[in-house]
Amino acid sequence: MLTRSSQAAPGSRRTESTRRLVLWLGSGAKYQLAAVDRSAIEEVALPLVAIRRRRSVIDRIRARGLGLFLDPEPWRNQLPLTHSARRRPFSAFDYSLKERVWNPKEEVSSEDLDTLPQAWLSSQIVAGASELLIPGHIYYDLTGRGRQGDLSLARRACEVAGHWMGREELFGDVKRGIYAQITIWPFNLRNRDIAWLADAYSELPVNGYWLSLVAFSQSETQYMGIRVLAEKLQERTGKRVIVSGLGRLWQGALADGVDSVCVGHERSLFLFPSPDLPPNVEEGQRFRIQIYHPAVLGALRGSQQGHMAQDHLFERFPCQCGGHPPKERPRVRRARLHHNAWWIARELEWAIAPEKGGMDTQARIDQATKLRAELGMSSLSIAWREIARREQLAPGGRDPTDRLDSVEIS
Repeated sequence: MLTRSSQAAPGSRRTESTRRLVLWLGSGAKYQLAAVDRSAIEEVALPLVAIRRRRSVIDRIRARGLGLFLDPEPWRNQLPLTHSARRRPFSAFDYSLKERVWNPKEEVSSEDLDTLPQAWLSSQIVAGASELLIPGHIYYDLTGRGRQGDLSLARRACEVAGHWMGREELFGDVKRGIYAQITIWPFNLRNRDIAWLADAYSELPVNGYWLSLVAFSQSETQYMGIRVLAEKLQERTGKRVIVSGLGRLWQGALADGVDSVCVGHERSLFLFPSPDLPPNVEEGQRFRIQIYHPAVLGALRGSQQGHMAQDHLFERFPCQCGGHPPKERPRVRRARLHHNAWWIARELEWAIAPEKGGMDTQARIDQATKLRAELGMSSLSIAWREIARREQLAPGGRDPTDRLDSVEIS
């Protein structure tokens, strides 16, 4: 049963009502929430481990009527037992493996099948999630034993959720959607893998899918592979597909017709394994807050040269986010988080309706390319060229007959 009424029919052109963004709230969530309004962003996401430190944030999310995803992140069980990512609060959850490391090359045991899916779902429900994730593990082999294990766990999770649907003490009067997370290491994604994954996951009785990208390079080849997979899943099921980990390509992907994306502080790109931190360092402290600027379609470095480039950009292209003086770069943490979240909302509006933003995709690429060269920044990903090409296939939007079937992923 779908809990949202805006699901697009298979093969249909995306419209303003079907393209959405899930804002990932890392550390400093309250500053990001203050920067966006519900008319732009209706859903947010957090790692499940964060709820023990941020109960007030959860209360604010509920008060604003926002949808909430809480990611259990079972990939933490794949790290060494002494790794910082496995200490509290993660170790307090029932699905935390206390005495062993999860090995995706091994067959899933009957005990894990009986306990893990139930623990994933119940932990999210107790924490207040409005949408439930059936999470996945991380492995190179896209269709091997690790994937088979994740599919077995996902099927069992769907059975558990089905049994729980009618239990008011668990679900109450909340219509929770169930999303299957498909973790992808896209560097070796091929056409045969895309077809296999789309077929396998389309059989799950879920409300939607969450494509979680690991170490996405933002290359044209990797982007098109993920784009095709998202398209195939939507074609087969008519259900929502959320893509996370797209880096600075997320707004281009939305403009290109991707159904939904997840982006935000600490989860624009996802790398694995995560670094092992000293006991006195919290996870959020390992992330530097890069300052986004729309004129270059990306963020600028925090070096002295980067600060000079930032000063030049904000002087030439003032910012109206309200978190700092318009012609000055945001200098403190709070202002940077506010600035970046506000611009995520604005870029979402542009991606949905580029004509309202005054510049189409190609014009923004031309501007960003020129400015990046002037400022000594790295080149814009060539995947943007493919996004612009597809935008120009039909006046006023993407050509709904361009199904990407002829794309060769090599």
